Amino acid sequence: MINNFFNLSFKEIKRNKKIHSLILILTLLFIVLFVDCIFIKNFNAFYDYVIENNIQFRTFNFNDFSEEKKDYEKVSKIDHIVEIIDNRFYTTAFDTDIKINGVNGRLGLSYGTKNIVPKTIVGKNIEDLNPGEIICPYKFIPDSDSGSIFSSLDENKIIDSSKSLNLEFNALIKRRETILENNQPVEQEINETKKLKIVGLYDNTLVLNDYNSCYALPKDMEDIHDLQTSSSYPEIIGSYNVVVDKESNVEKVRKEITSLGIEVGETNGSIDKKVLKPIILVAKLLFAIIFITACIILFNYINKRIKDEKKYFGILRASGYNKKEIITKEIITSNFWVAISFIFSFIIYNILFIILNNTLFKMFSYMGFAIKNSIVITLILFILIVFIACILTSLLLIHNLKNTILDTIKEE
Repeated sequence: MINNFFNLSFKEIKRNKKIHSLILILTLLFIVLFVDCIFIKNFNAFYDYVIENNIQFRTFNFNDFSEEKKDYEKVSKIDHIVEIIDNRFYTTAFDTDIKINGVNGRLGLSYGTKNIVPKTIVGKNIEDLNPGEIICPYKFIPDSDSGSIFSSLDENKIIDSSKSLNLEFNALIKRRETILENNQPVEQEINETKKLKIVGLYDNTLVLNDYNSCYALPKDMEDIHDLQTSSSYPEIIGSYNVVVDKESNVEKVRKEITSLGIEVGETNGSIDKKVLKPIILVAKLLFAIIFITACIILFNYINKRIKDEKKYFGILRASGYNKKEIITKEIITSNFWVAISFIFSFIIYNILFIILNNTLFKMFSYMGFAIKNSIVITLILFILIVFIACILTSLLLIHNLKNTILDTIKEE
């Protein structure tokens, strides 16, 4: 009997052009639903990923220009602070004599401790380094033009790990000095060099660093700073970067520092939650609107169809079919449309996803974050729509089959 119901449903789809329109509309709605759900899932995951891995979202600065450094001492005693770094040694950049794969040798170098630097993939971790040793990205591109994770990755410039690990090179450090010539101030360029060696490789995409961003010991950062600093210009000493253990503790630490009468700056990297929350809210609202729209369309179509077929139902009952069998037939018919719509939308959506994942979404892979599809979500949506179609069909049929067999047959 079930097979007969399936055959009848298939024949009805072939002869009824209105069902073709319904399938097309449901297919389009399902595609948008799939896209919306995957967007919500991945957007939330990406937000958490960025916050968790990039210390810039839990780093901010404060100033203490006094000789006594009383403010510095007060801040250093606050809980949840893992590092306080003199801003002079926090980060720097310089040219090098690395010329492998056509790179121009530009390198970024940051202050490194075990609280800041991610675990290495190959080689030494930061706590095992000796002076002059540094940690660089596994996909290493010491170049000013192709270092950003937010730009297309130039695969040809990547220095293979077999060449970058244990690579020794010179940092080419320049500074401007003012000297007197014939009692006249004249600026000249001073060139300095410092030998460095790459002894560890880390995954820069996990912390959203550029492909030319390396880490060095605090002492090396101080030495390089001294080489870069001109005696002709006075330094501003007393600006510090505070690194907090977790992003969720940042506001707490900021308030505690402020309560001491110390002014603090904004976090080095910030995500405006006031902007992000509405984006998620709009996406969820869109999901609700589309889902409700699909349910209303199903309800209207099933309701109209049942009313149009009341005479046919009467004939079926007169022929010996009971209410349960008629309801089963109609549930199969209704869900047959839903299933076909789902299959079409699932195929189209996945083709679109594959295309986008190899084009538009590729930027996220450069950042170490993969946009993930989810068959589970699509199946849950399908089951939910099928369940609703079953409920609607059952309730509408029960309501319309209350009449006697004779009354049902007489109705036009």
